[in-house]
Amino acid sequence: MNRFIVSFLLLLSTVCAFAQGTVKGRVIDKNTNESLQFVNAMVSVEGQTKNLKGAITDENGTFNISGLPNGKYVLTLSY
Repeated sequence: MNRFIVSFLLLLSTVCAFAQGTVKGRVIDKNTNESLQFVNAMVSVEGQTKNLKGAITDENGTFNISGLPNGKYVLTLSY
């Protein structure tokens, strides 16, 4: 019985992990095509002004925001 419970909990946690979304990308300068460092990337729910999660670009201009529930979002970048 304990094996069943442990197996069920592991399966449930795997399903929950797959149900979360990720927003990732790379920010580059349009004119010079160079990566932009330290750009703020904020995600908010569509139709709302409150930021849900955020990240800062690294030295390659990439960012990764994970753990988002399914839905429609707006990505805002500020430099």
